[in-house]
Amino acid sequence: MIDYFIRNREKLIAKSVLAVLYFFIVIFIEPVSYFYLMLKAFNYNLLLTIKIALPTFKTKIRERLMSFGFGSS
Repeated sequence: MIDYFIRNREKLIAKSVLAVLYFFIVIFIEPVSYFYLMLKAFNYNLLLTIKIALPTFKTKIRERLMSFGFGSS
């Protein structure tokens, strides 16, 4: 699959699929993986992790959405 995208990186379909995948990973996958790492760092204390992580995630998600052109600056 990677070879396909490398060979066809100038075609519209490949650019579109990669843009959608990138958006999905940045908005959904990265925050979940970071949250899991924080949860593990705080010995799986969910309340403490949420208390510390929530303000950070709100800011980072807002920044990511704005980098895609969503929201106002």
